[in-house]
Amino acid sequence: MTTLRHRLATDTRYTLLGLPMAVVSFAVVVVGISAGLGTAIVFAGLPVLAATAAMARHLADLERVALPGVLGRPVARPPYRPAPRGRAGCAAP
Repeated sequence: MTTLRHRLATDTRYTLLGLPMAVVSFAVVVVGISAGLGTAIVFAGLPVLAATAAMARHLADLERVALPGVLGRPVARPPYRPAPRGRAGCAAP
């Protein structure tokens, strides 16, 4: 059984270290989506949107690293579906 002081220290550390990461993650995702949607009309935004989605996935992985200390149990990465393949071997629309 964990003591109240240990639990409070663990939760405080998670919150204080997680806040800067959350602010940076939010800014990266919002800027990426805005830039991707803004330039999607000339098709330059599609790779930006794809890169933003990949970045968001990696940022979520970083957040999952800190969770076991707070929850007291491991957190598994959810199984992501692979992208469907088109006839030419690239992603289908």
